Amino acid sequence: MRTVLSFYPPVQIRLVLSIPLVAMAVIMAGCGGTNSTPSLPSAQAPSANIQMESEAEAMRQASSLVTTTDTTTSTAPAPIRISYGGIIGLDNTFSPVDGDTSSGGNGTTIAGVPCDNSAIPYHIHAHVSLLVNGRRLAVPDAIGLHNPTAESNGMTFATICYYHLHTHDATGLIHMEAAAPAIFILGQLFAVWGQPLSSTNVAGHGGTVKVFLATAKSPGWAQQTGPYTPYTGNLQQLRLTSHEEVVLEVGPTFVYPPNIPAVIFPSYQ
Repeated sequence: MRTVLSFYPPVQIRLVLSIPLVAMAVIMAGCGGTNSTPSLPSAQAPSANIQMESEAEAMRQASSLVTTTDTTTSTAPAPIRISYGGIIGLDNTFSPVDGDTSSGGNGTTIAGVPCDNSAIPYHIHAHVSLLVNGRRLAVPDAIGLHNPTAESNGMTFATICYYHLHTHDATGLIHMEAAAPAIFILGQLFAVWGQPLSSTNVAGHGGTVKVFLATAKSPGWAQQTGPYTPYTGNLQQLRLTSHEEVVLEVGPTFVYPPNIPAVIFPSYQ
């Protein structure tokens, strides 16, 4: 596991002509989530120009970074505070260590999710935790970034196009974006990543799978998730909503509530 030091990521700029620079400071406080289900935008041919996502400016406000590991205690553990550019869990355990697999996103629409670089006003966040026999693994950065450039200060931004579900760091924070409010599901994230997801296999780790969900107040900055509840439905169809924590555990060894840490989101939505 890497040691992560405190820092403030440098100001980054997304080169999107359709978004005025003055809008960059408020992009993270975009439209609130609804239950409407409009269609996602049609996929666009990837531009030859490298893009830099506008939320990089908001991420400049990140607090000190943390690296966490799981322990089982008789009382609820301290919550996990997500910090942009941080690492939550054991990093670099997947192949490739960052980004999509060869069966995942390659620039074309996959599982109904397009890859483009247009202005995207609807922007919410969920968090995914992956525990294998009680050990937390870091969800890779650059999932859903087509041909991304090198990581800088724990973050990956520059890429040819973004899938509407993607990650920028190894915290497990999932960014969901669209031209209008839309429904995103866990199966789409794993399809973009190119990893298996079923009741017996999560991202290549086989065994019995248990799922726990928790939500935080939305909207709002630094909102902490509440109590966990078990989820026994179809994993592929599990809906990802604003400020939702999804804990995917592969056993036979499990960590159960209240020993699963709550999560504190860094985002407004």
